[in-house]
Amino acid sequence: MSDVFTRYEIGLTQLLERLGSDHPSYVELLTLQTRLLENIAQVRDYSDSENLRSERNRILAQLNRLALDVLGMSFNELYESLARQPHREGDSALESSQQKHPSTSRLK
Repeated sequence: MSDVFTRYEIGLTQLLERLGSDHPSYVELLTLQTRLLENIAQVRDYSDSENLRSERNRILAQLNRLALDVLGMSFNELYESLARQPHREGDSALESSQQKHPSTSRLK
């Protein structure tokens, strides 16, 4: 199942894979991933709030900057380009993301 945050989870998975664990910005990306996934989990569990939206926007701005610096495209462009790709069963970034982060795939 998916919701409005699925695109962020897919983008995070792809950004991590493209960056690689030996990249100097990898630890920063892991920190941003943790913060965004925690934010999404709180929204899914308790509903959204102005504070959560504000924090999420700050995280997304940092992800956009990092992706632009590293890939030459923003985080938004990355997940939007992935959304346009056809879905193949058993080979999706969403399935990979949900396997790595099962708590973020729950829906209320």
